[in-house]
Amino acid sequence: MKDENILDSDIFDVNQSIMESVEWWESRRKWYNLILFVFGLILVLRDLYAILFLGLSLTIIFIIIYGVCANLFYSLGWGVEILLKYYLNFPIEKYPRQFLYILGLIFSLILTSVIFLKVIYIIGLNF
Repeated sequence: MKDENILDSDIFDVNQSIMESVEWWESRRKWYNLILFVFGLILVLRDLYAILFLGLSLTIIFIIIYGVCANLFYSLGWGVEILLKYYLNFPIEKYPRQFLYILGLIFSLILTSVIFLKVIYIIGLNF
């Protein structure tokens, strides 16, 4: 009976820790999406001719696909944290978690810029 409590206790601690991690990341998803959206909007408004060339419907489809992909990659944040914590025994506390969040956000902003600039370059070749 005691052994079962020990096993159940460890499983509960692991599940609690995983849920805490997921909740922390998910509570910041709205800010991630807002920052990425505003940044993308600034890029698009800066080069409005790209929308005129591609057409509004195609631009909206690209934005939706990119948004879905960005959110799928955002989910890697808590996935990486769980892998680091349980397979490499890396202690994830407040600051390493924030570092991963900021690093992922910066990577997303850079990726957004690169993709947008590539689209502008391709459109520029077609003019």
